[in-house]
Amino acid sequence: AWNQMKNGQPTPFADKRVRRAMTMLIDRQRIIDRGLYGYGLIPSGPFNPLSPQYNPDIEPLPYDVSQAKALLAEAGYVDRDGDGVVESEDGVPLKFKHTFPSSGNFWNVVSLVLKDSLAEAGVLLELDPLEWSVFSEKVRSSDYDAISMAWGANIETDIHHAFHSSNIGNGANNFPAYVIPELDALIDRARVTLDEEERMAIWRQVHAILNEDQPYTFLYVRKFLTFADGRFENFHETMMGVSDRTTWYVPSALQQY
Repeated sequence: AWNQMKNGQPTPFADKRVRRAMTMLIDRQRIIDRGLYGYGLIPSGPFNPLSPQYNPDIEPLPYDVSQAKALLAEAGYVDRDGDGVVESEDGVPLKFKHTFPSSGNFWNVVSLVLKDSLAEAGVLLELDPLEWSVFSEKVRSSDYDAISMAWGANIETDIHHAFHSSNIGNGANNFPAYVIPELDALIDRARVTLDEEERMAIWRQVHAILNEDQPYTFLYVRKFLTFADGRFENFHETMMGVSDRTTWYVPSALQQY
């Protein structure tokens, strides 16, 4: 999440060009390969890729350092003093903290990939791993530059809490302080549209806007592996994983215990 408003002031991430540049500087396939051992895919939005909410016509932004540098330059960030770091027009380096939960090694791997990737364009990233309770408080109070987290997406997911402008501040979940009236209107429409085909078409419009604006960089969708002994019968997989609505059993002739 790229925080667009901190301490009542716009941040560099309030500029869509900067957010898009950040996404194009991040080698997301490298994160999947190193952090998930290849078991993942690069998404273009917040919805489950198996869901009709997900817009299949929207391609994820590419990993493209040249294009990202051009966007940063367009937004006013260029290396003005030859030190390898891009600065704004008033000479302030594009430097920020990446805040993430310190438990486990996964986000450390991600953060190091981010740091390496952004450095290619002269953007400085400082690692800021925090214990969960401290991390949560920083997120709720919008006291951060950029954060990484994860969420789950069902076959249909209501994203009002995360992207609607009514959920900014006071501990609400629009963490990047993202405001797009057109998006608000589409989310409101989708939530009251009963016809499924019409509703999914609205969600796909939402998906397209989020991919264009990049309030978040959608890093990956994790693939989960399920292993079951071949002796089991009545074992069924669904779009959401292994079904818990059937009873697995091993036929008498194959029982070992």
